[in-house]
Amino acid sequence: LVNELAQWLPTALQARLATCSSAHISLSNLVLLPAARQLHKLHMRFASALARVPKAKLLLGFHGTREANIEAIALDGLDPRRREAGCRGHGEYFAESISLALPYMQGARRLLIFALAVPESETGFGVVHKGDGMIVIDEVSQQLPVATVQVTHLGTLIKDTTRLMAAAEAAAAAAAEAEATAV
Repeated sequence: LVNELAQWLPTALQARLATCSSAHISLSNLVLLPAARQLHKLHMRFASALARVPKAKLLLGFHGTREANIEAIALDGLDPRRREAGCRGHGEYFAESISLALPYMQGARRLLIFALAVPESETGFGVVHKGDGMIVIDEVSQQLPVATVQVTHLGTLIKDTTRLMAAAEAAAAAAAEAEATAV
């Protein structure tokens, strides 16, 4: 199973991200996380869980969080002690599409990508909910942080560009005023 996961991951990431960019969202800087490597503790835990889940399917899920949380999650996975109750059940929430994960990024520029071990029946064995574009898993061994990707939302890009243009115009006006008073 470890070899199967190692072969599946690059192909699945590439295929999934190719379908996610749109006129409103741009993706760049895909970075594989240490846990995606075969000898990492989280990778070994995930491989063990994968063997226990009956007829397991490997899925990719997107997890949005604040930028300050990304490094800790990348190194140690999600901490079940930090869970907040959600409307779809108790566990960590993963979006099946980037657009569903965007509101949870809370201003972050990067989005976490997880490999998820889901039983063929799609519920039970740690999976609390699968539907509505969301997957809720309460068993951390069935969640493997594998990558981050930088997400640029067109709305953010427009706001950043507008702010930069306003700052440039203000600087030009201040320079013109300084020049006029110097004469």
